[in-house]
Amino acid sequence: MENKKEEILKKLRESVKNYDIEAVIEITKDALKEGIDAQIVLNEGLARGFIELGDLYEKEIFAPELMASADAFNEGLNILKPQLIKEKAEKKKGVVVLGVMEGDIHDLGKEFVKYLLIAQGFVVHDLGYDVKLGRFIEEVKKTNADILAMSALMTSTMVKMKKVIEDVHKQNLDIKIMVGGGPVTEEVAKLYGADGWARTAPEAAKKALELVS
Repeated sequence: MENKKEEILKKLRESVKNYDIEAVIEITKDALKEGIDAQIVLNEGLARGFIELGDLYEKEIFAPELMASADAFNEGLNILKPQLIKEKAEKKKGVVVLGVMEGDIHDLGKEFVKYLLIAQGFVVHDLGYDVKLGRFIEEVKKTNADILAMSALMTSTMVKMKKVIEDVHKQNLDIKIMVGGGPVTEEVAKLYGADGWARTAPEAAKKALELVS
């Protein structure tokens, strides 16, 4: 049984890495039929495959491949969700509020970050793009989030991060703040008062883990 279980999980990882949606759906269902715990299917199959592929981003693979893999990962996750809820087996690393700044509609990088955070075990509340500044803090309070992650792809929208961070500090909210996106540098992050910065989506997921550890 153990050998069969490992074989199924390996096939699932490879299917995610090859962004084969049909295979991911079929193997995820087979894994549950074989009695493999849904959390193990998520952690050792879907998530591990996506994280391994994410490590190759901007080296051997690029945005289209990672997005296709994210779609495959999400299809498998949707199959697991009812079982995960039923078993109450989800062990969350933390809660993240994620969004792109007001006036900015570039959300591809944010999507990559979202899926990698989910794969790492975070609960992610995705606000989407063109998010009004006050909406970030509203969602942080509503969800009791551990991390607020903001993205900007333009200098004109990047500067709005500073206002949100100032408001977080004024209200003494107990939360870590991450920023990223094209024009955002580590120096900018420090200047604005953020707790973390990342250049790529895989780096963002790793930084999030550091912030909650």
